[in-house]
Amino acid sequence: MLYGSLFLSGCRPQENTIVQYSTIDALLAGSYDGFATLDALDQAGNMGIGTFDALNGEMVLVDDQFWKAGADGTLMRMDLDATTPFASVCEFSPEITEPLEPAGSMRDLTSALDSLCPDPNGLYAVRIDGEFGPVKTRSVPAQQKPYPPLAEVTRNQPEFHRSESAGTIVGFKLPPYIEGLNVPGWHLHYLSSDRAFGGHLLELEMKNGICKVDMMHRLTIELDESGEALSGLDLTKDRSRDLKQVEGMD
Repeated sequence: MLYGSLFLSGCRPQENTIVQYSTIDALLAGSYDGFATLDALDQAGNMGIGTFDALNGEMVLVDDQFWKAGADGTLMRMDLDATTPFASVCEFSPEITEPLEPAGSMRDLTSALDSLCPDPNGLYAVRIDGEFGPVKTRSVPAQQKPYPPLAEVTRNQPEFHRSESAGTIVGFKLPPYIEGLNVPGWHLHYLSSDRAFGGHLLELEMKNGICKVDMMHRLTIELDESGEALSGLDLTKDRSRDLKQVEGMD
């Protein structure tokens, strides 16, 4: 599988750079074939989120380790030869570290994060380590060709609940002008400290947490060099409504 790569083996990733593989609209349209290896992602950064070949689970990259939250609720550490059709990673080097007040909901948490990431046109990467009450996540099952659109897949997505856990939240806040390329606003994934629970974060209660913030100055997009990943897709459609459903914002 061919793909463009900014980072040669042995080179350090660029600081303050989000490296993105494919686009969110392509994923929404059903482009699920993995084209970039986790080894390439590993060279591009040490933290990130995404999915896997055939949409098989949610990706959480923490401390240079790739984890898959599967549709059966289990977590698995992934080998570097696995592939992804869509992911965003960065070399996380935070400029800000702040304690967070308890948050009773996802809305409360993102409101607190907005105060640490105030520029509406900025690009931010965040990591939160803390103790949590109820947490709700989701994953997605592997798909078979012909691939259905992502909004159709997530209508029956498996959701998982943990009443209490310690863990880590990682993800990004991206500006409105990124629409069509990535997810505007907050996009967060969760990984429990015991590595037994995680996925795309839908809702939570946070007892306490330490937030680290890294402001990004560059966004680079890697596409499948063969052209197969985008071939035949209609990427002229407004998919914002589908994205809200997929991200749990409806």
